[in-house]
Amino acid sequence: MIWLLSAGMAARHTIKIMTYKINGTDISTLGVVVTDYSGLFDALEAKSVKTYEVASQHGVMVKNDGIRYKERIINLELLILAENAAQVISNIETLMLAHSRIRLERINEFDVKVWDCVYDKESSREYYHENAERVNIVLIEPAPIKKVYKSTGNFSLTSAPKSGTTQQPLLISCGDYTLLENKRAGTHTHTYIDGYDSHYVIVSGVLDEVTLSGLTNLTLLYSVEK
Repeated sequence: MIWLLSAGMAARHTIKIMTYKINGTDISTLGVVVTDYSGLFDALEAKSVKTYEVASQHGVMVKNDGIRYKERIINLELLILAENAAQVISNIETLMLAHSRIRLERINEFDVKVWDCVYDKESSREYYHENAERVNIVLIEPAPIKKVYKSTGNFSLTSAPKSGTTQQPLLISCGDYTLLENKRAGTHTHTYIDGYDSHYVIVSGVLDEVTLSGLTNLTLLYSVEK
């Protein structure tokens, strides 16, 4: 049975297949294996359409602001294989709460996916013995519509509304736990001081109404549109 594997064997096996990082830490090095997940790649649920009544009209009128999506709900099933599994679970939760956002990364040799999340809850825990437990945690990605870039140094980008004079606000997560919030039209820059050569930058918001240009030291990896 899988929980009888040593933590070292589990870590080596996980690295070959898929690496999960929480706030920069490869969790397999702690004796943690992601055995199942949901929500990471699911289509997002649209918010309810806003309607209002007009006495002279049949039915209802629809406020057409375009489709807006709800937050992403992520469930991770973690198998903990360690000398003190309960302590490892505590350490994982402490790691997740170390910053205002949790940077979750899913990496294999050819592909990287990232999410900026907040911790919601531990939904269940199953005890096998003191060296093996299974725990389910729930994370929330508050801003799931996004573009993900790889930065290779201090970056800048310019945003502007596609139409009109007022731009929808942007949230820029710089990959070093810095958040640039409520960014309107203009040029947005960030200088890194953590010593790393590259970072994954997430730009989120109502992106179909915003033009991004003048990207410096940023390479687009992928977009999530719905």
